[in-house]
Amino acid sequence: MWVVGIFVGVLVVLLIIGAVVEQTEKPRMSNDAERLISICGQPTKDDSTEFDIPRPIIPSRIIEYKPQKLRFMFIPAGGSIGDPPPYGWKLIGITDMTAKDPSQARLVDVSEAVSRMPCWAKR
Repeated sequence: MWVVGIFVGVLVVLLIIGAVVEQTEKPRMSNDAERLISICGQPTKDDSTEFDIPRPIIPSRIIEYKPQKLRFMFIPAGGSIGDPPPYGWKLIGITDMTAKDPSQARLVDVSEAVSRMPCWAKR
């Protein structure tokens, strides 16, 4: 009976060690896109190229909030070029969506984005 108890105890210890090792091998990635959605709510549009076939060398994600006329652009955070999904997303820029021609969109600085979208100040 005591042999079964020792076996179960060793098994539990090994499972705990395995869980700790897995957590340390996979550090949490920054995810600016998910943070934006969690504090500002569901966007009007959320599109990414992470599952496109063929997938681009550097995938991207675009989140739009049309009422505020803002488009947030992201690239994968951390990792290496060509890594498969899932990704954490890093913000690389915000553009204004008031121009009729998207090629004429201008960059928006953080203070302007916050004035249009006060929830984003909580980031």
